[in-house]
Amino acid sequence: HGKARLVAALNADALPNGWSVGALLLRGLLKGLLGQMPASAPGLVVPAARGLLLLSPLAAPVWARCAVDGEGFPPGKTPEMKERLLKELLAVDKTFKQTLKRFCSGKVAAG
Repeated sequence: HGKARLVAALNADALPNGWSVGALLLRGLLKGLLGQMPASAPGLVVPAARGLLLLSPLAAPVWARCAVDGEGFPPGKTPEMKERLLKELLAVDKTFKQTLKRFCSGKVAAG
């Protein structure tokens, strides 16, 4: 019951443009990994991002796509690259931390 209420709260509109609380939270976590938080932040941010994506397999893709919407975020990522990396992140396997770091880096991934 508690998990369902939490997912419902994260699906609630946070901004008039349709951003949900979950998408806004994930965007903030991603921005933190882009260097807008202290260097020690990944120790907290990576597990928080993973936990958010694990919370609701149905809502996570919606939150994730909204969180990375727009040109220039993350830097150097085309829409195709974003989609490929989002699929990897949403698979939530053993390489989550490395994939998240690659997603948020300014480096352009090949492939």
